[in-house]
Amino acid sequence: MDVPIPTPSDPQLFVDELGKKWRLAGVDPDGGRRFVPELVDPAKTPRLVWAHEDELRAVVGRLVPFGGAA
Repeated sequence: MDVPIPTPSDPQLFVDELGKKWRLAGVDPDGGRRFVPELVDPAKTPRLVWAHEDELRAVVGRLVPFGGAA
């Protein structure tokens, strides 16, 4: 069963400990957040490649809101 993941209407940017920016792509039904690199359009990118927040943090460290977003 394919469960829809809502895509935020306003871009919410986050920065990791390496200085890379990530865009919030959507939130799973269980509340888990999914991210794509800043310049990637989540509406045009398969959800299969969206990074789950826990997995992303394991690789790039903590994510914090960027520039007043979120």
